[in-house]
Amino acid sequence: QQVAIMSEIYRNATKVLCWIGESDEKTENALANFQKLAHSAHKYDLPEVDAHMWLKIPILDAPENEAQQIIEGGLEHHLSTIYGRRWFSRLWIVQEVSLARSAILCCGEYEIEWKVFVTAMLVLVAAIERAELFLDDQKGFLCAWTVVRQRAKFRLLCQDGFITRSSHIAFAMFI
Repeated sequence: QQVAIMSEIYRNATKVLCWIGESDEKTENALANFQKLAHSAHKYDLPEVDAHMWLKIPILDAPENEAQQIIEGGLEHHLSTIYGRRWFSRLWIVQEVSLARSAILCCGEYEIEWKVFVTAMLVLVAAIERAELFLDDQKGFLCAWTVVRQRAKFRLLCQDGFITRSSHIAFAMFI
C-alpha cells in the first residue's frame, strides 16, 4: 500500500533524506573529499549542475597530470566507499532522487547534499575523460553516475514540459 504512494511522498517532500547505509572509518574522509571536489568544479570551468548536464560529458580543462591527481585523490580518500554502495544499484532510488525537490545522502551520522555529490561526480567524470583512467570500483561508479544522469534527464523532461512531476505513468515509462 505504501509503495503505491511513494512517488507522491517524494514529490511533496521539502527534502528527501536518502539513507545509503551505515558509515565506517572511511566515510568522513570520503565525504569531505566529495565536498572538496565539488568546490573545485569552478576552477576547471565545468558547467553548472542542472537538468542539461547529462547531454554532454565534460572534459576537465586542466593538464592530464592534474586529472590523474584528482583520480588518485579519489582512490586515496576512498570515494568508492560512497559511490560503490549498493544503494546506487537499486532501481527505485531513481524515483526517490528524481522526484525530490532537494535530496541529502545520509551515511551513518554523515550527510552530503545531492547537488554537492553530483558536482563532485561531474569533476570525477571530467577527470576520467581527460586522463583516460578508471577508478577502483568502476561498476559502482557507473551505477552512481547513471542515477545522476537519470535524475537530470527526468528533470529536463519535466522542465521542458514533456512530462509532469506528478505523472506516475510517465515516470514508470521513463525508467
